[in-house]
Amino acid sequence: MTGGFSFLSISTIVVCCAVLGWLASLTKQPIVVAYFICGIVTGPGALGLITDVELLEQSSRLGVTLLLFLAGMVLRPDRLLKFFRSAAVVTIGTCIASWIIAFGFLRLWGFGTADSNIGALALMFSSTILVVKLLPTTTLHQRRMGSICIAVLIAEDLIAIALLLLLAGGGTGDSGILSAALLPARAVVFATLAFIVERYVIRWMMRRSDRYGEVLLTICLGWCLGLALLADHFGLSYEVGAFIAGVALSRGKKALVLSERLRPLRDFFLMFFFFVLGARMELFSLGSIWLPAVLLA
Repeated sequence: MTGGFSFLSISTIVVCCAVLGWLASLTKQPIVVAYFICGIVTGPGALGLITDVELLEQSSRLGVTLLLFLAGMVLRPDRLLKFFRSAAVVTIGTCIASWIIAFGFLRLWGFGTADSNIGALALMFSSTILVVKLLPTTTLHQRRMGSICIAVLIAEDLIAIALLLLLAGGGTGDSGILSAALLPARAVVFATLAFIVERYVIRWMMRRSDRYGEVLLTICLGWCLGLALLADHFGLSYEVGAFIAGVALSRGKKALVLSERLRPLRDFFLMFFFFVLGARMELFSLGSIWLPAVLLA
């Protein structure tokens, strides 16, 4: 049995994902499905080869952070702002429609009003990670449809954070309502500071180390993870902070080159993310809340 975040556990995951990923490529299935199945098969719910997924979950968050960082690096701020205006109405409309459908379905399923409301709120958001990962190429991110998709997903993330702040404040508490109301202002202030620091500090550091590719990549990663941590302290999220870091860096001349060089690192850590999702699923137990969620997904 393989427990903890050891060389043996990492090797087991990578070997299993390599084999299942190869089979997925032969059958023309998304690679993320192979990683997910690997987590189900080797996780605690089935063979039990990997039993302690908490430490793996922490490392898998790096993949999500890098995913949003690289998505931001191919979207220039002027184009993103334009698409955010278009995405605002679409985001609000789809969230309301999804909530109504999910709430009605859960009520028909026999859940109470409070449970149905919470379940509908959870189900009305798209998976930013899956959608961005399944966008086929970096070029698509730069096209209109890909850019609008990413803008909608980031807007949904901000709405989700606002809802979490309301719930944390007791739903009707003044502190929760105030925190949610101030969220857009905090996001604007955070983004403004990020753009200033990128323009006068990060860009200067990159010019001074232009001949050293390894140093440039390290600066990129430091900028991404540093801003992700600061965003969490601002009451946003790691992923939103990483996305803003990427958008700020997209104004530089080397943004596309650096994003291409960081993609293998992103894909490696995302493998652990989808593995953890599968490992946390009980293979043979479908609870009463799990079945409607699957049918609505």
